[in-house]
Amino acid sequence: LTKAMINLSQGNYAYPVQHTERQDELGSMARALWAFKDTMKRADRLEREASIDAEKRRVSQQVIDLTEAMPGAVFQLRVTPSGVQQVQFLSGKAHRYIGDEPLHTSAGGLRLDHIRVDKTPEATRALDHAISQSLTQLYPLDLEMEVDTGRRRLWLKTLATAKRTPEGDTLLNGIWLDISERKAQALALKSAKEQAEQAANAKANFLASMSHEIRTPMNAILGLTQLALKQPMEGPQRDHMEKILRSGNHLLSIINDILDFSKIDGGHLVAEHIPFSPQRLLQDTQQMLATEARQKGLVIKLKPTQDLPVLLGYPVRISQILLNYTSNAIKFSMQGTITLQLKLQQDGEGHTFLCGSVSDQGIGLSQQQLEQLFRPFQQADNSISRRYGGTGLGLAIALNLAELMHGNAGAESEPGKGSRFWFRVRVEIARPGVKPSETALPTPPQAAPALAGMRVLVVDDNDLNRLVASEFLKEAGVQVDEAASGYAAIQALTQDQHHNYHAVLMDLMMPGLDGLSTTAVLRQHQHLEHLPIIAMSANASQEDARQCLLAGMRAHIGKPIDQHQLWSILSELSQETHPAPTAEPAADTATPLLEPQALEALHARMNSERFIAMLSMLSADCETRARNFQAYSTGMTTAELDQDVHDLISTAGHAGLRKLEHAARALQSARLQSASDKTIRQLCLVIHQTAQESIAALNNHFQLGP
Repeated sequence: LTKAMINLSQGNYAYPVQHTERQDELGSMARALWAFKDTMKRADRLEREASIDAEKRRVSQQVIDLTEAMPGAVFQLRVTPSGVQQVQFLSGKAHRYIGDEPLHTSAGGLRLDHIRVDKTPEATRALDHAISQSLTQLYPLDLEMEVDTGRRRLWLKTLATAKRTPEGDTLLNGIWLDISERKAQALALKSAKEQAEQAANAKANFLASMSHEIRTPMNAILGLTQLALKQPMEGPQRDHMEKILRSGNHLLSIINDILDFSKIDGGHLVAEHIPFSPQRLLQDTQQMLATEARQKGLVIKLKPTQDLPVLLGYPVRISQILLNYTSNAIKFSMQGTITLQLKLQQDGEGHTFLCGSVSDQGIGLSQQQLEQLFRPFQQADNSISRRYGGTGLGLAIALNLAELMHGNAGAESEPGKGSRFWFRVRVEIARPGVKPSETALPTPPQAAPALAGMRVLVVDDNDLNRLVASEFLKEAGVQVDEAASGYAAIQALTQDQHHNYHAVLMDLMMPGLDGLSTTAVLRQHQHLEHLPIIAMSANASQEDARQCLLAGMRAHIGKPIDQHQLWSILSELSQETHPAPTAEPAADTATPLLEPQALEALHARMNSERFIAMLSMLSADCETRARNFQAYSTGMTTAELDQDVHDLISTAGHAGLRKLEHAARALQSARLQSASDKTIRQLCLVIHQTAQESIAALNNHFQLGP
């Protein structure tokens, strides 16, 4: 018994207590010792449990303190398979987010139906779907809803993870966050974006409107002045008229500068990737400005350089930089030579750059003046605009154009010793055999072509514009009729059953029926389907050019009208032949996918940027129609099919997509002859395939896309 007591005092409760069965005093002591052992064991256990409970309380308090410090309310929710919800834990701040009422035990409790603002069927279905996915698939729960707790209205975000318990319940551990400020910021950003887009659209519409409103009278001023100068007049009168013409052209260049800068500033200018000859750019710049330089006693010289290959890049805008630099050199030089140079450079990453420079022996610039250049509406000093004129946009446009082509621009100068303006733009060397495209530089003066015998209808609501166009045409021997509206043009042309008209000069913006709508009406008549229609517009946007092509027009000429460009377009149109439509066109394999002459002629007459945009939109239109005909091959609507066939014949014919045009005509013929559904479906599939091949041929020929 003594040994047992020693072991008990040491906490060794496993040591046995003997002699408890005896009935004498030793047995009583043994039994008392056994009871004491049991009491000590129970006391130790209670002490340990108390210690564990104290630790649990400490940890629980820690968790509560942490949840109270968090920017939100924490919850734990148990959801049974039957949908009953049991709140296991809610942090103290929960009432701020979900109000004082407890979560309902129904399925709608987690949806917070008692405080949710938007209770429309659509919102409820969306919530139910998200909650169901979380409960069944254990996806994380992410909900946003606007709630009204009675005290305040806020946007509440619910984030929770889902876990399955051994009993088959789902345990959601989550947090509620107040995202009202974020929602307000997003709303403000959206509003600001919408306002910015509205302002940008208003600016673009204003510029387009102003361009039209200014160019329309400028067309009359410059056109009538040119016509007057062709008549005999006395010296002072001729001098006055020449000054009017020079001033008008100067005003037109200012308008072009402002519109160019606006397009660059608005991000509406996209770089091209077409083949060009850099040497040709130098020669064109020299030829165009040689007369102006000669009048001031200056010489424009091309600096010898290595033979430059055909390049892929943006030739029109490179020419614009060269012309700007060279014009400035002429403007600010009183004597000496102006030297132009282009050369190629490679950077460390393997990129090819075309580097150009224009050097003069003019007045030069100080370092302070150089720092003011290449900024919008800035010139070297305030007296420059008074002495030499200009908007101060030319160099800013040059810099922006160079940056658009992944390059840069700058200048070096010294007062009294001249200046050197340079630019550097990224290009690629074209594959062997690729021929350069013609750049859309201004048409040099030339004699009127032999257009005698042609008869042209001039359609314009402005009397002066009709007068200018008519006089330009008559000078080339063209017989001219006039129409003051789209309705008058339709009447004149639909009654022309003998095909007396060789072309139509159509203004785009006319009251009542505009040029595009008039053209669409005319193309509905079989004998007018291939009549060349030339668009006249004071607007020169890519959208205008696209609409002209899709409406079936053959060419586009801007206002003020360039007399020689007009003659050139008519001369080319007079040499083209257009096959008459046949009832059953042959669908032989010899028909070419693309006859590019018409599009190439169009490219030579218009800005390359607009031409590439039109080609891209033509490709997109063909892709859309290809999908339509693929759909028609499985089930079709007669009216929609016939309209698409008619439109495709016109679009493909004017674009030179001969195989696609023939395929469309074959389908049209089959429809007229009431061919079987199987035949119609097969022809629809042929058109779908041919359209894809035609798009590839377009992209390959004009170096579009990858």
